[in-house]
Order: sequence, then C-alpha cells, then structure tokens
Amino acid sequence: MFLFALLLVAALAFYFMSPEERLRLARSVMGWLRKSGAVAAILRAGRDEAFYAGLRARIRWPLVTYALAVANVAVFVMMLTGAGAFDDPATLVAWGGNFGPRTTGGERWRVVTSIFVHRGLLHLLVTVAALVHVGLVLERVVGPFTFGMMFLAAGVLGSIMNVAAAPIGVFVGATGAVFGLYGLLIAAAFRGLLQHTAVRIPLMALARLAPVAALFVLYCLTAGDPSVSAKVGLCTGIVGGIALTRSVRDYGARLRRFAALGTATAAIVLMSAMALRAVTDVRPEIGTVVADEERTASAYAGAVARFTRGRMNARELAHVIEQTIIPDLQRGRARVAALAAVPAADAILVAETLEYLRLRQDGWRARADALRNSNMRQLGEADEIEQASLRVFERLRSTVRK
Repeated sequence: MFLFALLLVAALAFYFMSPEERLRLARSVMGWLRKSGAVAAILRAGRDEAFYAGLRARIRWPLVTYALAVANVAVFVMMLTGAGAFDDPATLVAWGGNFGPRTTGGERWRVVTSIFVHRGLLHLLVTVAALVHVGLVLERVVGPFTFGMMFLAAGVLGSIMNVAAAPIGVFVGATGAVFGLYGLLIAAAFRGLLQHTAVRIPLMALARLAPVAALFVLYCLTAGDPSVSAKVGLCTGIVGGIALTRSVRDYGARLRRFAALGTATAAIVLMSAMALRAVTDVRPEIGTVVADEERTASAYAGAVARFTRGRMNARELAHVIEQTIIPDLQRGRARVAALAAVPAADAILVAETLEYLRLRQDGWRARADALRNSNMRQLGEADEIEQASLRVFERLRSTVRK
C-alpha cells in the first residue's frame, strides 16, 4: 500500500512538472544510470579477472580437459583412415560403439570406449567444444581428479542406461559425459554460493558458459541423441558433485576422501555394467531365414522349369520338396526357436518368424502330397497356405532390410 501511494505521488509530481523540469529530470536519471552502469561494469570486470586469476593460480593447465579432447579427436582421425562410413552402425560398432548384444556378450568395455566414438565431424566438434569450454573453468574449480572421474562416471552410466532402454541400438558419443560435467558445474556453483568457498563461480562466468551449453543441448535435441544418457548424465553430475565439491574450500586436502569417493563411484559403475542382462540380436538369424526363402524359391523355380520341359515327373518334384526344402525349413525353425535372451521389442518379430516357418513348412508338405497324388484340390489348398506364409514373409523382409 505504501509503495502504491509513493508511485501515485511520483506520477502526480511528474504530471505537474513543466517540460523544462521533465527534461532536466530525464537527463539526471540517464546520467545516474550511465555512472552506475560504468561502476558496475568495472566492479564486475574486477571480480571476473580475480576469479580467473584465482583459477590459474590453482591449476595452470587443465590437463584432463585437454587429454579428453585429444582422445576424442584421435579416435575420430583413426576412423577417418579406416574403412566404412560414419553413419554405418557396423563401422561404429567396429570402433567400440555400444551395441547391446556385443556389450552384454562379454564386451562390457564398450560402455567406456563408446564415449570417444563419434558419428560425424559435426558431432565431434560440438562435443569437444562443449567439453573444452566448460572444462577450462570446471577442472580448475573442482580439481582434475573430480573432473575426470565425473566425466567417465556420467558417460558410462548414460551408456549403460542406453543399452537397458534400447538393447539393439548402437550408441556412441559423450552426451552423457558432457551433461555430467554440466551437472557438476551446477553443484559446484551452488556449493560455492551457499558455503562461500575459496573459489566461487560468479554469475558472469556462468553466463559466459551458457551459450555453448545451449548450443550443445540444442544439437543433442535436433540430432536425435538419446535423452536417457542426457538425463542420467546430468543427474549423475549433480548428485556426484554434491558429495565431491565439498573439498573445493580446501583444495589439495582430503586426498583419502577423494580416493574413497572415487572407489565407490567406480564400484557403482562397475556393478551397473555387470548387472546388464545379456541380449540377443535376432536380426542376423531372421536375415538367414529370409535368404533361405529366396534361395529355396529360386531352386524350386528351376525344378519346376525342368518339370514343365518333361525332364522331371511329379514324384521327383515332390521328392525335391521333401528331401531338400522341408529339412531346410525344419533346421531354420529349430534355430529361431532356440534363440534366448530376446529383447522385448523383438519378441513379436521372432513369433512372426516362427509362424512363417510353420506355415511355409505346412504349405510345402501339402504341395508335395498334392504332386504325389495328382490332386488339384490339395494343390489349391497348398497355394492358399503358401500365400498366407508369404504375406508374413514380406513383413519379415521389410523389417530386416530397414
């Protein structure tokens, strides 16, 4: 109420002023704003310079940041000299990409190596820019041990969760790791703000980091990077940072506490990796079924051509079906039925494959009987079963060739 009354009095006073008085007031206000702005800029520049000078005094060279950036670039350069396209999942897996069936099948090291693999030059540049930009400040604030451990922990946990969420996907990149660093930055900034630590991150320093961070987030959203790794990485950075940044007040001390926390973090990451359930990539087996169908159809077409030219009778044609085609279908059906640890997303695909093999086997058996008995009605029934099986087959073929 008092504020409203004060504003009302000021408005009335301005209303009854002469034009000359209003002009003098405006000039006075503008002069005061310019002076206060200049003073604030000087103070802000002084605080920023003191902040960065303090960082350089603590750690002259952020070696972990540089080492991580060099590792990412080195892997990319080696990929340039190798065979295969960057957008080919097989190439990414060959260079250490995270692929569920391989990762859970005894190659759990992929949850680490996939962090340093990138699917293109833009992917690399955006990631390294974000890493270096935040690392030049953050490593000096929290120390190289905390910085490096959080990068790896957030990246590995994000990689693990990607496999858990989409076992058949191929995942590469340091999205989770960089988000982990941003989470650590948030924790360190709040810790310094609340506890008045020796090195506080001023708002202007955070504002300078914001544009590159926004670019990185925007790229992740538009490039289709999995949101799981981003969420897990950010949460890992914040939670880990709450515990680890307590030592910012007294840098270089509490080495034992660092070692204990580092060991605990490594144990959590290791247990998370070992807890991944094995998964089977069913697509190669389905691809074999598709290839068998195409080969069988071609072979039977050749046999039918010989039959129509009189070089083979109906019983011999039925013999080809019973001795060659049906045994191949039986073996394929046994292989598909024996698939274990099938991801839930592929369970329907396996069920459809088994249904196709059952129908196809029944259709060929009915055709062989019709040929032996010279029964046109049975031959029509065989055609109906064959059409039903081939409709399922077309769905399988389109899925495998995606």
